[in-house]
Amino acid sequence: MTLSLDEVRNIRFPMARKPSEDGYRASAVDNFMDKLEISYAQLTEELEQLRAGGSGGEAASSEADDALRNELKNAQAASSRLAGELDALRNEHASLQTASSQLHQENERLSSEVAQLRGQLDELRASSDLSKTGGEQLRAENENLHRQLEELRGQLNNSQQELAAAQQRAEAAQQAPAPAPRQVLDGSDGDVRQIRVTTSSEASSAVVRLVELATEQAETLLADADAEAHRRITEAVGQAERTTAEARARAEQLDHESRSRADQLDRESKARAEQLDTETRQQADRILGEARGRADRLDAEVRERRAELFTGLENDRDVLVDRVNQLRDYEENYRRTFNGFLQSQIDQLGQTSISPSQRPDTDAMYGLGQPHVSTPRLDALVDESRQELN
Repeated sequence: MTLSLDEVRNIRFPMARKPSEDGYRASAVDNFMDKLEISYAQLTEELEQLRAGGSGGEAASSEADDALRNELKNAQAASSRLAGELDALRNEHASLQTASSQLHQENERLSSEVAQLRGQLDELRASSDLSKTGGEQLRAENENLHRQLEELRGQLNNSQQELAAAQQRAEAAQQAPAPAPRQVLDGSDGDVRQIRVTTSSEASSAVVRLVELATEQAETLLADADAEAHRRITEAVGQAERTTAEARARAEQLDHESRSRADQLDRESKARAEQLDTETRQQADRILGEARGRADRLDAEVRERRAELFTGLENDRDVLVDRVNQLRDYEENYRRTFNGFLQSQIDQLGQTSISPSQRPDTDAMYGLGQPHVSTPRLDALVDESRQELN
């Protein structure tokens, strides 16, 4: 059984009731001292535990321990909540990355479309080149026609030379007999005409007619070839120019549309990415600021609570030290007073004579000396006892 400070202060020892005793009862004082030693031993053990535990003073106070546990639970709940918010931010960041990757894919798709349009433009340019090649073919055909025309002109010259030779032969044959009739091909209608020559004058006119027919046929062929060549060249050049113009217009239109579409999508993707990045950073900064503020507040509250607990423990320690000092002083005073009381009792006992006023004659009882009592019956009994001993 331990004693509290109030019990120690309010202790009252019962007074001794016997006439030979003075002061308090020794049993009550001894019982109090035993209880005081037990309380002092427990107090010393608690102080040693507090000193060994250092900052483990929370175990000394159950209320403080419960408060710290509640604060720790609140801090853990706040930490888990902040962790959830951080996970949500990470998920949102992942979604933003997914949206950014989708925008990149869209940009790549548009780039591929632009590449396809450029390929179509190259094909149109190639077709334009082919049209130019077709114009070159037409030019080659025109040159071929010109060569044929030159050949026809050469043939015409040869015909003229033959005509001159024929005229000379006709002049030489005027005096000769009439030659046999010849078949001449008329180039105007393609029919074969028979010219019968009987005289030299008829022969010369026939030769002239043949030359005229050949000349007309050659000129007709040359005019037709030249007209056909010009017509084909004009048609080829016009078609090539139209094809080239259409290809260029289509290519420019496709290029302009693709560039404008790509620029628009690029601007939209950049604006969206910047907006998402700005929103994400703002939200992350806001959540981090709130988390840091909460952490700082919790840290400040924990430090303040800890300081209060340590201050309370130090105050309790000072109070306990004062109580222990008071108990030591009281014990020392009590021991000194009790020792003085015991010493005074011992001195009184030493000074007090407890022997009766009539001391019995023991010497005479055991046969030593002469008895000085007037007790005949006792003397007779003593004599009998002596005889029995002898």
